[in-house]
Amino acid sequence: MADVAGTIINGLGKAWEIVKDGKPVSSAKGIFCQAMPENHAFTEFAGWKTTSKMHTISQYNQAGTEVVFAILKFDFMWGGQIKGVPGMWLTNFNAWCSNSEVKNQWKLNIDATVAGPPFNAAGGGAPPIGGITLEVSWEIGTFMDSGTEAMKITATGDGKFTRHH
Repeated sequence: MADVAGTIINGLGKAWEIVKDGKPVSSAKGIFCQAMPENHAFTEFAGWKTTSKMHTISQYNQAGTEVVFAILKFDFMWGGQIKGVPGMWLTNFNAWCSNSEVKNQWKLNIDATVAGPPFNAAGGGAPPIGGITLEVSWEIGTFMDSGTEAMKITATGDGKFTRHH
């Protein structure tokens, strides 16, 4: 009889800054979240695949000049499996900024937060597929006016990557 995965846990990062005062936060590249079965060591897993995705944020002023630009990167490892344990898992999911340019008198701050607990993306009955959702929010503006936007991004153990605006 095959072992069952049990509870799906994160066990890693919950929230972090990606860009602070217009500059990428260097530590963001080393903060991760995951959707893994409880009570199994990482060394038990095999078959990992790596995926990277990108999202661009830009803002233009009234004259049509780009005043804020940032490239966000999303990396994750997926497809990890344990012999005899049904399921596909996700680890090392992170969000970081590879480049940002902010003109004088403009500001940019970007944060990532795990949006809820890890979940089974396969639903009931099927072998589990670990999934986790990040909410990435950013504030762009000047000292006189600013606005905030956000998007949710879900990555799953079967390699799917979905943006929800």
